[in-house]
Amino acid sequence: MEKAKDDPFIGPIHISLYVSLLTFYKRENVKAPISVFRRDVMKQSKIGSRDTYYKCLNDLKMCGYIQYIPSFNPLLGSLVYFLIK
Repeated sequence: MEKAKDDPFIGPIHISLYVSLLTFYKRENVKAPISVFRRDVMKQSKIGSRDTYYKCLNDLKMCGYIQYIPSFNPLLGSLVYFLIK
């Protein structure tokens, strides 16, 4: 959160998404990577648009907060790693 405070590319929706991902991380008892489904994360972070979700997810990836590996399989969740600096 300290890094996000000074990052001009990170806004409230990014923070909501990041906190939601952290919630899933905690539920999995801090096992990396976490496996997530878009619909669950969108509901948790209160993001209503798929485009907004993917834009914010890619922003977090490009800014070095997470590593995101999409699964493209509806039965397997996408993988998310948290990048700690």
